[in-house]
Amino acid sequence: MKTGTSIKLRQIDHLIIGFILGIISPIVGAYLFVQFHKYSDKVSLAKFAETALDSALSAQILALGCLLNMFVFMVFINLKHEKSVRGIVYATLLYAVYIIVQLIRYNQFF
Repeated sequence: MKTGTSIKLRQIDHLIIGFILGIISPIVGAYLFVQFHKYSDKVSLAKFAETALDSALSAQILALGCLLNMFVFMVFINLKHEKSVRGIVYATLLYAVYIIVQLIRYNQFF
């Protein structure tokens, strides 16, 4: 017989939940990187959102933010939530395509 917590944990094993977490965690990671970088000023969340998509450094900062996806990935692997892990991988691949396009757009790829 399954316990109540086991049933609740199994309910979050969905592709959509993994995809949403995979999309949100690199943004949080990028914001934390900008906040704690020793050479940058403290940036408000609104200013970060305004400039994040329009600067040449957005690809590099987002790539660093994707490192947070590794943590989320490992948590879901240890919980044996394979569908959620698949969503995290899909979101990371989507970020990889975006980062490559941004690097080519700003001639920083090679």
